Amino acid sequence: MNIASWNINKKQIEDKVYNLIKFYKLDVLFLFEAQNFDKKKFSSFDSNKEYSFLNLASHKNFVCIYSKVININLKTRQSRYCCVEISTTKRNFLFSFIHLESQKSSSSDAKSCHEETLRALRKEIFECKAKYNLKSYFIMGDMNCNPFDKEMISFSDMNVTLFKRLFIKKPSLEHEKIKYDRLYNPILTMLSEPDFLYGSYYHYNRCGLYWNAYDQILINRYALSCFKEAKFLTSIEGQSLLKNLKPDANISDHLPVMVTI
Repeated sequence: MNIASWNINKKQIEDKVYNLIKFYKLDVLFLFEAQNFDKKKFSSFDSNKEYSFLNLASHKNFVCIYSKVININLKTRQSRYCCVEISTTKRNFLFSFIHLESQKSSSSDAKSCHEETLRALRKEIFECKAKYNLKSYFIMGDMNCNPFDKEMISFSDMNVTLFKRLFIKKPSLEHEKIKYDRLYNPILTMLSEPDFLYGSYYHYNRCGLYWNAYDQILINRYALSCFKEAKFLTSIEGQSLLKNLKPDANISDHLPVMVTI
């Protein structure tokens, strides 16, 4: 099963979205900054009516497209994230799709907003796991921060490690007699100098970075055994999503990210 997310930066690229789904055989694609996305135009490409849209009520910035051969149910929705249950013939998974506050446009302290949103998300994930008996979960989307940023690695926030063996050996941390579950981020397997895979978003910031790995996938211990691969998608049917070694802004300023389970 292939699941992806993509910040399409308010672009009307319904044809690219459809071709992305078909080319990578996506079962679910979650779009961020999709307020200008035309569902009717997308459906015009889907002549065999293979795909449907998840009802996200009045949420205009998110669009979730899924193959009709899978089962998907919305469990909770907030302004910055949605939690859905995705069912296969063998297992059920909780997927949280998230778009954190932009560090460029947020008028308040983005880091504080990130921490507040992430803590709220983890609380909702805990409640969904208990209520719907879902052990395995993934978090993916546009984090608007890099994997080593504080809100990612702090034990009181996302408590993420980038090292799989370390994660397997020690899937939780204890601090002041409180146990914090870790999450695994496979980002190190997704970057490659020979393949020009430097991240998912290109923007100069105060740290001197140009490429940023804002679009990420986080995996909990119970989902790890089902995890096969994670990668950034840089082309669709031979058409590159890059221009001059950065995302082609005419398509989107972000690259899609995909996980295979």
